[in-house]
Amino acid sequence: MQVRRLLLDRERATGRRLKRAALARSIGVSPSSLYAYLNGTTLPPADVLDRLLAELGAAAPEQRRLATARDDLELSGQPSAGAGAGAEASAKASAGVAAAAATGTATDAAAGRPTPRQLPLDTGRFTGRTDAMAELSALLLPAAADPAATVVAICGLGGIGKTTLAVHWAHRNAGRFPDGQLYADLHGFDPARMPVPAATVMRGFLEALGVGPAQLPADQEAQAALYRSVLSGRRMLIVLDNARDAAQVAPLVPGSSLCRVLVTSRDRLHGLVVTHGARLLVLGTLDRGEAGELLAGHLGTARVTAERAAAEELVEACAGLPLAIAIVASRAESSPDVALSDLAGELRTPAGRLRGLDVDGGPASLSAVLSASYRALDAEHARLFRLLGVAPGVANQPAPRARAPDRGLIRCVGGCPDAWCEAADGGCLDRRGDRGLI
Repeated sequence: MQVRRLLLDRERATGRRLKRAALARSIGVSPSSLYAYLNGTTLPPADVLDRLLAELGAAAPEQRRLATARDDLELSGQPSAGAGAGAEASAKASAGVAAAAATGTATDAAAGRPTPRQLPLDTGRFTGRTDAMAELSALLLPAAADPAATVVAICGLGGIGKTTLAVHWAHRNAGRFPDGQLYADLHGFDPARMPVPAATVMRGFLEALGVGPAQLPADQEAQAALYRSVLSGRRMLIVLDNARDAAQVAPLVPGSSLCRVLVTSRDRLHGLVVTHGARLLVLGTLDRGEAGELLAGHLGTARVTAERAAAEELVEACAGLPLAIAIVASRAESSPDVALSDLAGELRTPAGRLRGLDVDGGPASLSAVLSASYRALDAEHARLFRLLGVAPGVANQPAPRARAPDRGLIRCVGGCPDAWCEAADGGCLDRRGDRGLI
């Protein structure tokens, strides 16, 4: 079996025998279970195989091949751990893993169907998010005991790193989806473009899946039915980035339980939770350590260490927003002779902070990113948001001490009805969080 070969190769490379009991403890299983996995008498659970391959130092391509082969066997009906695998079935499972790993499981290529690989470039400076990565894997990757979610939405305010997380996770787990990965930027909260209609995205996906223009039905509902049919039985990952709302996403969710859909949005997409059972991962800001690590990744440890106090002030001014840190870092990188303390001084006032986090007035500026969320509000909620800017307790205070704005102040300053005051106590503030503004 391939896993056993990896173990023997590791022992030959190190010149010493690995203790099976210690290896079993490191991956969280009993020694007898480990022996069963190595001998091919039991198909290991997906998460256990991942840990085992990592402990044995398997290269990333080999990890993907073996993980994909293991998932294929489980989906085809082979029993896994705890399912009472018989010797004959287990031997077939072991042989199947080895054969699939050797051939690369190019099922789509053999069938003559295109295998789209549309993921954008992964960042080389991905930092932190260990818990979020683990949660995405727990939600999206198949497991016999806990069926995976079909749709997972990463939600959070603009600039917080939703796309970076989604793309990084997708690249790390691309081997789990051997039939391909589809990607579309829906431009839901794009300061420079209108949201892309779901029908437009669907036609692009169908073309990527090998459906020619002559085969596309004119009717949108017929196109949707064709989209579901083409994806039926295929194990694919669909990444829908920067979604405006649930209505934009829902038509693009396939009917196949083998597919997974990973969405990013500033909206909480409650409608998608209700209609498609989507699971939400609400992404927060980076903690101080992660933010400092990200800044050092951009500027180099030496420069950050040399001006540690200024670097910490920059991290504090960026409030844990990866986009803000990237903007500050780009300014520092383009001006290596400018001290970090000078950059930190520019960010000490609100006005200076807005200027300092601007990128030539372009769509990547923090103000442009947050303005796109503001423009998504209706007139009443936009007015309330403006009032929050002058209400004591909302701005200019660290989050632990912030409080809801005074009801009387909102009524007096804005001439607001009582319903607005109720909204200010929580519900409407929650909506601001839904739209990525608080």
